[in-house]
Amino acid sequence: MKIEKERIDWLDSLRGLAAFLVVVGHVAILFKIYWIESIIYFFHMPLFFMISGITYQLFIKCNTVNDLKKLFWNKILNLCIPAFIFISFSILIFKDKKDIFYYYNCAWFLIHLALIMTIVIILHYLKLKQKDIDRYVFISAILLWFFIGVIQIILVKKEYIVYSKFACEISKFFGYFICFYLGKNISSLLYKKDWKKKIDIKLLAISFLFLILLILFTIAKINTNDSLPKIMIGIPVSILIIILFYRYKKKCNKLERLCSKFSMEIYLIHNTIIHGMILLLIDFEKASKINIILLIIFDISIPILIGLMERKVKLFKMIFRPTNFYIDIKNKSSL
Repeated sequence: MKIEKERIDWLDSLRGLAAFLVVVGHVAILFKIYWIESIIYFFHMPLFFMISGITYQLFIKCNTVNDLKKLFWNKILNLCIPAFIFISFSILIFKDKKDIFYYYNCAWFLIHLALIMTIVIILHYLKLKQKDIDRYVFISAILLWFFIGVIQIILVKKEYIVYSKFACEISKFFGYFICFYLGKNISSLLYKKDWKKKIDIKLLAISFLFLILLILFTIAKINTNDSLPKIMIGIPVSILIIILFYRYKKKCNKLERLCSKFSMEIYLIHNTIIHGMILLLIDFEKASKINIILLIIFDISIPILIGLMERKVKLFKMIFRPTNFYIDIKNKSSL
């Protein structure tokens, strides 16, 4: 298994922006600034999954079944162990919450990504065995996404709250699998010689599609907070942002690089630990703009600081980089 270590400036900048937007979106929810939350939540998670697909396609090279096995355990453990730790931590902090989805929400992205990576690795394995079924799986995912998404909208209208939440998670999974798959294919297109000649037409087409979707949902009076319409809008917007960053973002500053490198730490720590503590200290009804800015700074700086300490503090490395922690222990024991 070969995992390239080369940094790509536009991709680091994009991932850093996505991590920052996750923080801003969650802070907006806390302070009830719903217009900011609505804008960010239309595209930031589809964007994250597309970035994951791009990263997989560009950097991970598996030529044997053994490579795929190593990749599977590496990715699954690095995603599932932090998810389990933070869900457990969330249960300890918020004991009074009886809704299981409340605890699951602190790490749902990692769980979905682990499941998607499992499917992608299986498809990669089948391709090595000369059984390429990617196209059929992609089409099936689209059909299931639409079907379950429509069911979820119906369940919400009939006020079947628990069933609608389950349907939402299943629909989200297929929707984000599509985003990951599109990310893989976008990465291949971006580096073709004739891509830049067609890029302006694609930008116009994507922008037009985005406007049409918004108009259709408004006419149909569909709640765009449901998973299906939200991801439908998020996909063209995310593709638009990716193309713009690829074409125009030539340099990556240090903050963007740090936000990109420690995006998992930012995602897990800010929403569970920092916001968990802040909820006990701040009256959000009386909070000022200074509180909002300070919280965003804390949400970014504390996880980055913890990420920088991972080399020296074994506990942090064990939580956020479990396979690297295991490899270090194995190498020391073999000396």
